[in-house]
Amino acid sequence: MIYRLWTVVAVATLLATHLPAQWQLLARKDGADVGRFFQSSSGTLFAQLSSQTKIFRSFDGGITWSPVELPPLQGIIHFAPCTDSLGLEALVVVTGGAFYRSTDNGLSWQQIPPPSGITSGESILSIEGLRYGELIILTETAGGNAVYVSRDRAESVMRIGDIPSAPWRFAQLHDSAIYCYGSAGLYRINWRMQTIARVATEHVTALVSNQEYSGAPVIYWAIRNQTVVRSTDGGTSWTDAHAGLSMLSSSALLLPAREGTMFCFNPLGDSTIVYRRFASSTQWALLTRQGFAATDAIATLSGALMVATSGGVFRSEESGMFWSNSSSGIQGISIICASYVPSVALVAASQRGELFRSVNAGLSWTTIAKLPAGTTPTDLWVSPNGLVLVGTTNGAWCSTDGGATIRQCSTATGAISDTIVSVGTFKGTGVAAARSRAYVSLNGGLLWLELGLPMIGSNQIISFRSNDSLAIVATTSSVIAIESVAQQPVYRTIATFGQPIVGCDIAADGSIGVITDSSATLVYHRYRTDGQLEARVVLPTGTLHSIALSRGGFAHIAADAALALYTIGRRDTDYRTDTSIAELVLYLRRQSSGEMIATTSDGGIYRAAADSILSVERARTDIVTLWPNPTAEELHIEAGTSAIWGVHICDGLGRSVLILSMAIPQQSLHLKLPTIAPGYYIAAVRTAKSVIVRPLVIIR
Repeated sequence: MIYRLWTVVAVATLLATHLPAQWQLLARKDGADVGRFFQSSSGTLFAQLSSQTKIFRSFDGGITWSPVELPPLQGIIHFAPCTDSLGLEALVVVTGGAFYRSTDNGLSWQQIPPPSGITSGESILSIEGLRYGELIILTETAGGNAVYVSRDRAESVMRIGDIPSAPWRFAQLHDSAIYCYGSAGLYRINWRMQTIARVATEHVTALVSNQEYSGAPVIYWAIRNQTVVRSTDGGTSWTDAHAGLSMLSSSALLLPAREGTMFCFNPLGDSTIVYRRFASSTQWALLTRQGFAATDAIATLSGALMVATSGGVFRSEESGMFWSNSSSGIQGISIICASYVPSVALVAASQRGELFRSVNAGLSWTTIAKLPAGTTPTDLWVSPNGLVLVGTTNGAWCSTDGGATIRQCSTATGAISDTIVSVGTFKGTGVAAARSRAYVSLNGGLLWLELGLPMIGSNQIISFRSNDSLAIVATTSSVIAIESVAQQPVYRTIATFGQPIVGCDIAADGSIGVITDSSATLVYHRYRTDGQLEARVVLPTGTLHSIALSRGGFAHIAADAALALYTIGRRDTDYRTDTSIAELVLYLRRQSSGEMIATTSDGGIYRAAADSILSVERARTDIVTLWPNPTAEELHIEAGTSAIWGVHICDGLGRSVLILSMAIPQQSLHLKLPTIAPGYYIAAVRTAKSVIVRPLVIIR
């Protein structure tokens, strides 16, 4: 029996110290900054991110999306669907001068030689797939730009002519006419005659065409100098068609729909005004105003309307009146930090400064707030009591209702505007650590006080982390343990380093993990709370994204652009590679429940179950007695075998009513309290080992 018991203990120890956490996808925030739409002749939709690095595909008219598996590419991707003279479809991708082609909707790719006919020395600026399958290739020449047309899926090209250097867009209208338009005017392309002619000098930002029915006259529509115009004679003459529209922005869009209906999208800041004009009407009608900024628009073959926005794809089946997010499967929102308490909420922050909240573990999301322009989230924490803290490059933000509402944290003198590197709670106190100071809240985030940290000197704070009994402040050169965040914190230095510290965390068992950067080489150090070094592990060359220790001291490290984590067991002296997430991890943190949370650049939020604690290093504390309590006039304080170095009494809002520092430490004190008003107070007694906080009631 004893043998079996020891066997179980040994196996549990082995599993806890050597096996990494098993990561599972908790939630994903779909959506991304979509810049362009494309549609093949068979109706397959494609969406490319504004960064021009990822492409997504939809076979069901934009309801669901899946990523296109591109060949190994780096940098900006130029993408276009096209067909040849026999109607055979293909997708063409150009990056870094290399051409790739897919004939199965992007399921497989093969590299092809550059199309024959392109003049040597010219670089590819863009490619564009047209309505009836032609492929336009725009190159940069010594004197401007050159336009080429391919009708055989990028096997060869015809040089059409030269145009001035400018940002250009291309359009093929219902009558097969091909136009090139932009800030330098409007050009008509005749690929049969291999000519290009300038037909207008005005700035054209949109050009489309429509027909009321098959065989009806083709009507051209354009936005010229921010005014909508139309032409019924193939672009020879234009008439004003702006009636009913307000002043259009430079990014306004036109979209032709069925039966000659036209839509106009006018982005204004973070919203878009949608106008509609029927074929039988002579002016536009205001249809709706939506909370997204449209960057592109397209109509599917089934008649659905779709717009691309910075938050993903929105779709309308109701003639543009009602819109819904249709970004399922589009992955591109970088979740910079997140925190999860099942009984409260899952809260996440994107790199763009958006705060999201889900009360059903990511099945649906609501946007809490969009931070001011230029503000980037840095850290996030959700407490079981509903306190939500968000650290940003422009102050701290907090919520007392689980993220339903949020506001900027303030002290008595104004809003906190420092760059906050870490947020969290320690012994029930909210903490927001800036580069050179810290802020604490004793009343659930309602009021914040600045906490002096003289021990950091001229160094900058890198992170603040804690377990139930001890907090760790990592500066650029040292790791400091703090046992209380009172006005005069008790601290001790754990270790100092000659190389800059880039990350730090403390486990529930008391082990401390520190990452230093030595000439672009990351080094992991594991310490005990008494400053004893237990292990030193050299990691591959790279840049640290995040580090977190599990409850039992298992280190998880996200670095580089590798789709893997480095893990180091509690008793290990070397690292292992964990590829279970297979996405670029940006953030790691242990939650109040002991679970681990990881966020990724593709909007993924992963969780790992809490591990066991094999041993715990308890913080050194003393026994302090206050009597009588409640008291009226006098207060006796006894510190047992230790000595009292100071006493700090404050009210429920953190306002100091008595601060006493001892020149000579004493084992007991006798205080007179005649000037303190009756009420409830907090007494913090500082000894040589710790700070003991006790409630104090004064009566009269």
